[in-house]
Amino acid sequence: MLVRRPNLKRSGILSRLVWRRDMHRVVLENMRRQIVQQLEYFASLCTREGRSYLTPCSSWDAINRDLNHRGCVLWRSQSAGSHELATGESGVEGETDPSGNNGGPGQLATLDIPGAKYERKLPVHNLDRLLGEHHMATLMKTPLFKDNPLLVLGRRRTIPLQLSLWKLQGYLAE
Repeated sequence: MLVRRPNLKRSGILSRLVWRRDMHRVVLENMRRQIVQQLEYFASLCTREGRSYLTPCSSWDAINRDLNHRGCVLWRSQSAGSHELATGESGVEGETDPSGNNGGPGQLATLDIPGAKYERKLPVHNLDRLLGEHHMATLMKTPLFKDNPLLVLGRRRTIPLQLSLWKLQGYLAE
């Protein structure tokens, strides 16, 4: 895109541009930081103002009932010894995570919602894998994420965040 601008060609800036060797880490860190900031913002709106952008669910089956605005599912591993949400009859399609995240959803896992008119398949995002340890520790300071390993992100206002999560998932895909 820079090459198409005639004033940049003449300025000589193109010959001085340098791509950093660690640019992939910089981009990944920036995406993770922005997603955590947005998740914290929506969590604060939910706790302070009673909004329903992030809906906690007790099980995978609870996602199927009584949720009008579904966008994607956010999953994180629970503490050791408690894996009811990760395995069992969850209705989650796709492979389990080969990296060993407690049998959690894989890279491109989806959740089928039977009988739904819209949003019949929801993407399932494994937050442990997407955000990494440092950013998960930051997110775990938020009570909504600390207390609930399974959340549904929904409503129109969260669409840019959902797209960012999907972009990060594609960036980390193997």
